[in-house]
Amino acid sequence: MEPVLVRINRRRCVLLETLLAAIAVFVLCLVAFPLSIGIFDWLIAAGLLTAAFFGWFALYFFALARRNAVALRMDDKGISGYYVDPVSWADIAEVRAFQDSRRNGFLGFALKDPVAFRDRQTPWRRLRSWSLGRQNGVHQVVPEMVLADVTVVELAETARHFLATHRP
Repeated sequence: MEPVLVRINRRRCVLLETLLAAIAVFVLCLVAFPLSIGIFDWLIAAGLLTAAFFGWFALYFFALARRNAVALRMDDKGISGYYVDPVSWADIAEVRAFQDSRRNGFLGFALKDPVAFRDRQTPWRRLRSWSLGRQNGVHQVVPEMVLADVTVVELAETARHFLATHRP
């Protein structure tokens, strides 16, 4: 089968980056006046932490948009990409498209041996996989929000086809 490459939607990443940067700047502007007159208390510290939080995610989406990474690659060997660690089709038990409580779409891959896979992941990847997929019983998750020109339902069908043809 022909490999499937799904790129990250750069326009959406730039939009998220701009929105998050605007929030960070707005919070910094709110905090600037009390700081300029010498007031520093827990509310100012919370404002600075909030601005840093939104600023960090703005930088994250800026870097993601500049990188123009492949969000997901599916080929005869398995899956890989920015959002998933490499996994062969023999290690995948199920492919599922699902939505979270806010109706955001996700593509999830349930693994046959998630413990062995988790032990090979970095702590950051482990946290992302755990936080996005644990309530849905999947171990690798790709969010639809940043995918370019394809839905997770279409990707799930393609992945199921790959899985069926490469099942041992």
